[in-house]
Amino acid sequence: MTTIMDKIISFDMDGTLIHQSFADAVWLEGLPHRYAQHRGISFLKAKKILQQEYNKIGPGALEWYDLQYWHKKLGLDDDWESLLDEYRNKITLYPEVQTVLQTLKKNYSLIIISNAAQEFLAIELKTTNIAHYFSHIFSAVTDFHTTKKDITVYQEICNKLSMEPTHLIHVGDDYYFDYRIPKKIGILAFYLNRNPSHHQGNTHYTLTHLGELSSKL
Repeated sequence: MTTIMDKIISFDMDGTLIHQSFADAVWLEGLPHRYAQHRGISFLKAKKILQQEYNKIGPGALEWYDLQYWHKKLGLDDDWESLLDEYRNKITLYPEVQTVLQTLKKNYSLIIISNAAQEFLAIELKTTNIAHYFSHIFSAVTDFHTTKKDITVYQEICNKLSMEPTHLIHVGDDYYFDYRIPKKIGILAFYLNRNPSHHQGNTHYTLTHLGELSSKL
């Protein structure tokens, strides 16, 4: 018989626990700014060029999340890690996160399953001081060399944790990566939709903020 303590709750990171503003600042401000300086062009032109390059790759590809790859591709120096530090002041938890994690930690084991590279996750966890809530931090691109569009990410994590997929609860803000994919193997998935004007999916399994999760478990 499965008890509540046998269950594990996994969270996505960007857009779920922390504001998207940090990732957006790195990719849409910091990297274009460096590229503009390198090429001697305007920031707006550099941003337009990079947006076109990002679109060619798409969020389903590993390279989308690899800052080192983009530095090399754009002919920039190897100091890509300093870009993360430069924008760490943009790292902000959503207001309900601390309370939700404190409450859930009493009855569940908590983990993170994210598409973000471990370098992003490390600075986000250190800055927000929430690492102690989680027993495992998984990056699909760093740890499994794929993205959460690949169902094997969730399967391999369940194997690593010696658990059945039906014992895992996952919460994230991407309807496809965090809801549709994990559901395929029996994971209880919740789609976090912080934009109430954007309706998608089954309402029972949709959250407008993380504070609603406990009542739906």
